[in-house]
Amino acid sequence: MNKFFLTVVIAAAHLIIFSVASASEILCTLGTSATSTGCVAVENNFVAFTPSAAPVAGTYSAVQSVALSAASASSIHYTQDGTAPTCSSGSVYSAPISVKKTQMIKAIACYPQNTESAISSFEYLLSIFDAGSENATLSTASAGAASFPNQTTSLRLGNATVLDISSSVSTTSAGQIVIGGNTKTLASFTSGNLSAVNLSAPVMVGGQSMSVEKAVAIQSGVSGEPMLLSNQDFSSANVSIPDGATVLAPSGWNGTIAPPRAAARSGAAPTGFSLGGTIIEVGSETETLLFDQPVSIILSGVVGAVGYKSASSTVWVQIANQCAGSYDAPSAPVFPGECYISDGTDTKIHTYHFTSFAGLDAESANAPANPGGNGPVGGAGVALVGDINGDARVDILDFNLLFAAWGAGQSGPFYSSIDLNRDGAIDVLDFNMLMANWK
Repeated sequence: MNKFFLTVVIAAAHLIIFSVASASEILCTLGTSATSTGCVAVENNFVAFTPSAAPVAGTYSAVQSVALSAASASSIHYTQDGTAPTCSSGSVYSAPISVKKTQMIKAIACYPQNTESAISSFEYLLSIFDAGSENATLSTASAGAASFPNQTTSLRLGNATVLDISSSVSTTSAGQIVIGGNTKTLASFTSGNLSAVNLSAPVMVGGQSMSVEKAVAIQSGVSGEPMLLSNQDFSSANVSIPDGATVLAPSGWNGTIAPPRAAARSGAAPTGFSLGGTIIEVGSETETLLFDQPVSIILSGVVGAVGYKSASSTVWVQIANQCAGSYDAPSAPVFPGECYISDGTDTKIHTYHFTSFAGLDAESANAPANPGGNGPVGGAGVALVGDINGDARVDILDFNLLFAAWGAGQSGPFYSSIDLNRDGAIDVLDFNMLMANWK
């Protein structure tokens, strides 16, 4: 057998061995060029297969663990920032890659004697952005606007992480500010639900004033879909922000937004109430943040009265305005205010501001005195919640008084003593409080 024939036979056998190593790979023949089918030309008797990924690239609703492989490769190098890896750059693959947000993985397979494959690209589109262990930084979509990654509508943070949009924040100049590439005049500000609102003057929230000096719009990864903000370390509250909502902030804001977190039991509760078991803060510990359209905060397991406290305040304010509309689609309150609505299990606060929020418990003693002439007891105080007629019992007589005023507002009969939770309406919430002390 001559040397030429022997060399060809050995080379052919080498190719067959490589094809058997991975039955799903394509067998490349001598002299082929790099193609999208997964092969490049044979160099130094090596066939370089492009990397494959599992699960395959696509759209997912949860974090993915992506495994890379390439038949008989010495190593695989990859990137997650969209840049092209080489066999001397990028990360060396050693374990499945945790994909926690929408991203592009690019990979190259490396073989002996400087042989390398073509680059493979795998795009994973996630509806969730998992940032429980590191801050979530959004890219700038345009001047004064930040954008969630493509297809992302949910951001999961932790107690120690925040949403960082500081690089996209605009500041005011000569009474104007740029939001989403558009210049807005503060003295006649029109954006979202606001029309010709004067933001050049201080805005009052919870008895505290704030001046708008910074702004940034936040865009969802799916047009028209709201953005859900949650905390993996705190399940008692979550937040929904409309697509394109603009944050309006004072000069001291650092451009980050914290998820709902448990807050300290501090500050003076509204008269007749004490702070309940759920107390949260969201947005900023030191600054009150406004929005150009209402955001929704859901307090899980909270029913009855709720309140809020501005960042610089020590006094809690009861949210007395009940939202019109439905629980799933509450009507907007008047800027910069808030309203609440309950489905009997949870309470949704529909609000133009991020501050601290809490459930409020009606006090059973030292309740506010009933104004004379407007209730059955004259000036007597109500010592027991539900004891409307002041006879130290909660019974059918109180029940009858409650239903005599059912549906009344502040000007209705018996209002002061019958509106047990002080929310401005006599309804099923007052009935539930009465029944809690029924004898």
